[in-house]
Amino acid sequence: MIRTLKCLKKGESKRNKILEVVEKKKDKISENKKELTIKKQEIFEQYKNNLPEYMDSRLNEFIEKVRECKSGAGLSTIEINSLIRAKNMYGIVPQYSVEELSVIFEYYQQFMVAINKITKYIPTKKNFCAFAGISTVTYNSWLNSADETRAELMRNIDDYISDTMLSAAQVKEVDNITTMFRAKSEHGMTEAVAPIVVEHKTEINMEQIQAQIAALKKGKSLKTIELTKQDYETED
Repeated sequence: MIRTLKCLKKGESKRNKILEVVEKKKDKISENKKELTIKKQEIFEQYKNNLPEYMDSRLNEFIEKVRECKSGAGLSTIEINSLIRAKNMYGIVPQYSVEELSVIFEYYQQFMVAINKITKYIPTKKNFCAFAGISTVTYNSWLNSADETRAELMRNIDDYISDTMLSAAQVKEVDNITTMFRAKSEHGMTEAVAPIVVEHKTEINMEQIQAQIAALKKGKSLKTIELTKQDYETED
């Protein structure tokens, strides 16, 4: 009996030690995650604080890649999407100020100009989001922001994208059907509905008119004329 109790105590002590080790590892992992999050945030803040310089570097790097491909087969859409996508976001959702967002928009337009010098690539809501490192949900949220300055900037961005798409479709640079689908689904555009005109047509009974004229010639008043078949008949 005593031996059994000793074995139980020994087993319990071993389990406690294991649990203690597990808890320490959990605490260490949690601590490492916090440190990593702080480090990511510091790197991202550094990126935002040097946004123009960072964008210049991205643009110059992109132009070099474009030049390399200019004499070759060119860049595919997949390659372009990869090149314009924001890097080093570390899973952090960007919280740009209006000024920072304005800088991103300015460089986005420069990227579009550089791309289209070698191949056709139309701005879209999704590739702008990829460029800025945000989701379309964030895009829509900023577009409907209570901050009027932010909302106005987002409306300008949205207008630039949608107008460029529609203008390209008008001159047959891109497919019309696809463009209209994107304009409706991504930018909430609707086609103008032609007004419904209801025409009230009145049938003219020439026999009635002729009968009234004949009756008037006989000196009858219009008020006393009964428009029946018998009244239409006149004697010579």
